[in-house]
Amino acid sequence: MGESITALTPSATANVPNRGSVRTTSAPARVTAMQRAMSNASSNSNHVPHHQQVSLLVDCTYGGAVPEEVCPREHDALASELPADLKMPIPELNADDDEDDTEIEVPDYRTQDHVINLVQLRKLSSLGIPDEGSHRGVVWRVLLGYLPLELSQWEGLLQEKRQLYHSYCADYFVQTHDVRTGDALRCRKRQRRRGRVVSVPSYARTIVPPSPDPPEAVFLPDSLLVQWKQQGKDLHVLESLTKGWNALKVSEPNIKSNDLGKPDWKDFIESATLLDEIHKDVVRTHPDLSFFLDPDQNLGDRRYAALERILFVWAKYNQGVRYVQGMNELVSAMYYVLANDTNEIWSAAAEADTYWIMNTLFMEMQDVFVADLDDADTGIQGRMANLHALLTRHDPEVQEHLQELGIDASFYAIRWWTTLLSREFLLPDTIRLWDSMFASTRKDNFLRYVCVTMVMLIRDDLLKGDFSACLRLLQSYPPCHMDNLLESSKSLWIYESQITLACHKAGIGLHQALNTIYPPPGIIMGFGLRNGVAPKSRTEQLEEAGEKAAAKVEEITTAMAASAHGWLGRANRLYRKYSDRYANNSSQRRSQSVDDGADSDSSRPVSKSDSSDALVSCKLSDEPTLPPQSEDEDVYLSAILNA
Repeated sequence: MGESITALTPSATANVPNRGSVRTTSAPARVTAMQRAMSNASSNSNHVPHHQQVSLLVDCTYGGAVPEEVCPREHDALASELPADLKMPIPELNADDDEDDTEIEVPDYRTQDHVINLVQLRKLSSLGIPDEGSHRGVVWRVLLGYLPLELSQWEGLLQEKRQLYHSYCADYFVQTHDVRTGDALRCRKRQRRRGRVVSVPSYARTIVPPSPDPPEAVFLPDSLLVQWKQQGKDLHVLESLTKGWNALKVSEPNIKSNDLGKPDWKDFIESATLLDEIHKDVVRTHPDLSFFLDPDQNLGDRRYAALERILFVWAKYNQGVRYVQGMNELVSAMYYVLANDTNEIWSAAAEADTYWIMNTLFMEMQDVFVADLDDADTGIQGRMANLHALLTRHDPEVQEHLQELGIDASFYAIRWWTTLLSREFLLPDTIRLWDSMFASTRKDNFLRYVCVTMVMLIRDDLLKGDFSACLRLLQSYPPCHMDNLLESSKSLWIYESQITLACHKAGIGLHQALNTIYPPPGIIMGFGLRNGVAPKSRTEQLEEAGEKAAAKVEEITTAMAASAHGWLGRANRLYRKYSDRYANNSSQRRSQSVDDGADSDSSRPVSKSDSSDALVSCKLSDEPTLPPQSEDEDVYLSAILNA
């Protein structure tokens, strides 16, 4: 490989659109800013500014020199802080130019002896790696151990590993054009300097070098055809495996010394059977993803062929593990990320780099794929037992419900483990999940807490469902917010660690620890408790009940006082109303009685007895008589008396 490491960093001359300024800070200032931002990020991971995260990621990976394309919004403000000798003039742009084919000289201020701080890189990656720029592919290479921490060792290692993979492919396949040149991966995107950005298919915005035609079918000896038929295999399958993009080489057969020199095609038949098995799984991988459906220069088929080569070569050189269904899901997601790198030098070598990265990842997961290790703690059954124990500890209600329905963890979690959850979520969510998983030092433990959190996230639906409904939920997991899922699983792990440490170090009981340590936000269930909140003691419950009763009595008293005040006011108004009416009626009757008496006196003389009768009648007429009341007023007065 003739490229230097400078070309592999974001400061490379390729893919620098429009402007070429860079932002560089001094080493002490950069370390101080990184530590301060990392402390803020760890305290509040959901509010890290995007430009700050990109800047820290590039500083941590490359040791400085953040190009303008990484954070264009902040470039103008940061450019004023650069020393005068580091500033670069912005080249003049032609408004009529439609494509950016010019390469701008961008100086590389990165120190060649930079050593990556792996701890800080893990923290930054766990927050999610930005999609823009050439970051995720490089960071994944470092986190999974493919690239060393010393940047000075990258060039020699990459050249050695890529050439070794090319030789592996040449041993088995007739044509290795795409392996050597990477034409199926190198897609130079058209970039408009000005104007509105329009979303178009990938084949409409890329320039792809023409590819050679697939090789013709190779000659198949009659002895090979006979042995192939004897094993009950279809000849059409054999013919398809010896032509196309991954045409197998028909090497010299082994000669049986004890069978009159009869050729033995056992090795070739095993290779053809393995390639056919891989091909059947690969063509069903992401069938709706445009990346594998690109018709331009047969890019979709050639990318599928790249997946087949990676899996086939790995299986041939790892006979103890071999190929297992589900590996195609892992390889396709990794290949997609590396092939879509904005740096064409990285993307052109995506196939070889994917092989070596997945080789490291498969070695960590090999106990899951080996049937002889199923019962071991690191085997698939051992991991299912650990998952069952963790779910029982934190959500026994759901676990008992699933157990009553006859749903074992192996019904759904085996696929979760073997595919690293790549089939349960959409590809962008899977990539975000892998950012945090690859940053973890214990990937199996990380995945275990994520799986338990996934079950608890749909616990309400599970508790209401029967066997078919629960199994359908677990095998076809509903969409969810990936950041919330990761935050909940992280909170569960932190809370369990705090409780366990308090019980072991402080020597206190579980109940006391749960009442002492308040759970972090985001926990769904913890130690069988909703949101991880411990129940209150008997004394606390009585005090809380007394406070609630006192508050209720005060509320009722206030309402009754307000109601009584309204009733008394209404009664007072009615009393004044009828009092005034009675006074008016009394005065009118008195005046009328006086007038009638005067008329009778003028007509006849008054005797002593008449005077006495008149006095008695006058006294009787002074008795109060209330006027007739309406029906509503009677009801109202009755209500007042009853109150």
